[in-house]
Amino acid sequence: RAGVSILKGYLDDCNGDIAMALMAYNGGPTRMMNRGVKSMADIYKMPKETQNYVPKVMSYYRGFANGN
Repeated sequence: RAGVSILKGYLDDCNGDIAMALMAYNGGPTRMMNRGVKSMADIYKMPKETQNYVPKVMSYYRGFANGN
């Protein structure tokens, strides 16, 4: 429940942008702010772990959303 609550807060902060919320969840919202991350185009500014995590989770999300 705690993780879901945190992710929901990030979704609210990111105006429903799932990829940005995942970036905040994995890399930290403070790190995003400090590194000037404003959109997914700025993901290169985040640590490699986050650069790998967000696309991987988004591919899972798209697979489940499409019923795969």
